[in-house]
Amino acid sequence: MAGHWRRGEPVDHIARRKNFSPIAIARLISAEIGVPKNDFRKMVMGSELKREPPRDQRRMASEVSKVVLFDYMDSPWSLEIYREIGREGERLLADWLQEKGLDFKTEKDLKGGQGVPTPDFLFEKPQKINGVENVIWIESKAFFGDFQHIRRHHRHQVSRYEKAYGEGLMMYWYGVSREGKRKGPMNNFIDPDIFRNREGWDNLLEKVPSRLVDKAIKGLKERR
Repeated sequence: MAGHWRRGEPVDHIARRKNFSPIAIARLISAEIGVPKNDFRKMVMGSELKREPPRDQRRMASEVSKVVLFDYMDSPWSLEIYREIGREGERLLADWLQEKGLDFKTEKDLKGGQGVPTPDFLFEKPQKINGVENVIWIESKAFFGDFQHIRRHHRHQVSRYEKAYGEGLMMYWYGVSREGKRKGPMNNFIDPDIFRNREGWDNLLEKVPSRLVDKAIKGLKERR
């Protein structure tokens, strides 16, 4: 990819050809051409570089400033929307648990110890939730639970929760694929449909994601 870029193909063309995030593509090429990580971070954030960069890095900065407008996966504005979706999901789940009279600690309450696994919700003693016995923790993800997401989340997070606390539940707000349920390393999921008529559901499933799409379309128009 760096070779194609050096021969004049823009980052956004390479990204479309690879069907991948343009900022992620730019990050890979930047590492190959010697752009320091801190400088690339400044390019993405639109911050001014303190020194005059070489010609190829000036070109990369110019291209990054354009693709950041419409990258709905890795741009600062899209990541903030994803975080907002995640916060909305956690709020819905917290309200639901409180209505059931369940006491829990949140990830924020649990922060503080280095290396301590911190699920979104941790109960003081095992609970029966949504028909599942001995639930001690719940993790909320504003994702669709396909096989790859489930496997990655289990490897990097859930396996640590299981080792530290025991059995838990996963909440994938956009549902879980059949393959994920059948072949994935996790078995216990909360069905998001039970939240369908609750306050905040439309914000989580429609309003916030539509803002992401509107922002992407606006960026494309500005670029043209």
